[in-house]
Amino acid sequence: MPNIIDYLAWRGDVGMTCSPFNDVDNLILAQFSYLLLEKADRPCEGLSIRAIASLLKDHADAFGFIDADSSRRLLEMMASGERFGETVVRGYRHETEEEIQKQFAAMTFFLPDGTVYAAFRGTDNSLIGWKEDFNMAFTCPVPAQTEALNYLEMVCKMTPCPVRVGGHSKGGNLAVYAAANLPEDLQGRILKVYSNDGPGMQEATVTSEGYRRISGKIVSILPEFSVIGLLMHQHRDYQVVCSAASGLMQHSAFSWEVMGADFVRLPELKPSSLKIDAVLDKWLFDMPEDERMQLVEALYAALKSAEIDSVEDLLKNRIKTGVSLLFAVRHFDHDTRQLVWEKLTRLMSAAIRGESAEQA
Repeated sequence: MPNIIDYLAWRGDVGMTCSPFNDVDNLILAQFSYLLLEKADRPCEGLSIRAIASLLKDHADAFGFIDADSSRRLLEMMASGERFGETVVRGYRHETEEEIQKQFAAMTFFLPDGTVYAAFRGTDNSLIGWKEDFNMAFTCPVPAQTEALNYLEMVCKMTPCPVRVGGHSKGGNLAVYAAANLPEDLQGRILKVYSNDGPGMQEATVTSEGYRRISGKIVSILPEFSVIGLLMHQHRDYQVVCSAASGLMQHSAFSWEVMGADFVRLPELKPSSLKIDAVLDKWLFDMPEDERMQLVEALYAALKSAEIDSVEDLLKNRIKTGVSLLFAVRHFDHDTRQLVWEKLTRLMSAAIRGESAEQA
């Protein structure tokens, strides 16, 4: 089935004056934000997407570890068409700080329809990025959320243009958090807030006045089998789209099916997705907050002890990684070791029960 790359092949030569910005365009820009613009031979600030494509074409390391070939093709198609080719990119920032456990990246697109789209990158290949994601289970705001708020406020003050903001995965979470916490006068500048299979918020955010004011502008899009997008408190009016992938691979933006100028829409999520969400919620939120923090810190310490610094390291040799983790966990103190084994065993048991119930 067609995806966002096929959409660009069909729609890429149609300007936004003829065909207005839509939800598929949002996902394309959110996916573009994963590109490592710092790999270019010179700064990309203020350059068009066409010019950026020229600078990155010989830099394979600019396209990341996951979906690299698709990301390269996406950039080529955006650059070659009228719809995005002359779109200017400004305000690129990327920061990874192990000391404060922050992974953050953002950029702003100045679109030909006179609007801007501020995009927040989702979780990258770094272990720190994943650690910050897990920190969201017991901390709000995490450093990337604070940075996202500062960034969006800067964008709103930098330009008088109407603003859209969004991202994929963690980037969607950052977009919603930032928009919900903007000063009220700046919230009025926001057109839409896009969360593309992004995890939800802690309760304090979804019950806040700021969230209430922008809730009608949130566009939450989930694939039919969503796990990441249902974590924590999700926006209640989400939309479901069809994916060509199976299981957790539906999280990939390149798997979402497109027909014409829109996604292939579905009436509801798969029952198995909702069952897994219920299992994770019960497992996570029945656990006291201090235990959540202790578990995350223990698992992170085990990965660091195994000299794993990226998702790529984790996947290179899974058997060796598993042995290293088991060895590291054995060296925890008795109480921490007991907590890790107990919580992970309970999660596995609950997941198996949920899967069995679905199969029945």
